[in-house]
Amino acid sequence: MHTEVAVIGAGAAGLMAAIQAAQRGRRTVLLEKNRHPGLKILISGGGRCNLTTTRTGADLEAQYGLARGRFLRHALRSFPPTALREFVEAAGVPLQEEDLEKIFPVSQKARDIVDALLRLVQRSGATLRTGCVVRGVVASGTGFALDTDLGPIRADSVVLATGG
Repeated sequence: MHTEVAVIGAGAAGLMAAIQAAQRGRRTVLLEKNRHPGLKILISGGGRCNLTTTRTGADLEAQYGLARGRFLRHALRSFPPTALREFVEAAGVPLQEEDLEKIFPVSQKARDIVDALLRLVQRSGATLRTGCVVRGVVASGTGFALDTDLGPIRADSVVLATGG
């Protein structure tokens, strides 16, 4: 199999990366070792999904400390919490602000966030493969060779979104 973009990990970051790559017209495959994507999203906020914060700019960066805030500055300003809120609400999930500057789905169900992201993956044209362990990634020529449970995959680009 050959793809332009292989995204490894179907958590929040991997789902978003696959959506963005596919929406930009790239042939994209999203690989997840678990049978179900977005497992950590489902447990965040006690199962309600503490999606984001109301903080922005320097105030948001300060929450990460000086060094980390500086490191994250470009990402936080390129896609601030307000953009994430707009993205999720446009995907059909109404949000509400709660105490301590936290944003949750009105439904109080993390499942609604995961389902919305999975709908966007499907609409984008990205291919999701669950139960797929990636054993290795090797630079090969102008791209990458992935060794997976589902067989070899060649990709022009690879996004590692396997969490911390």
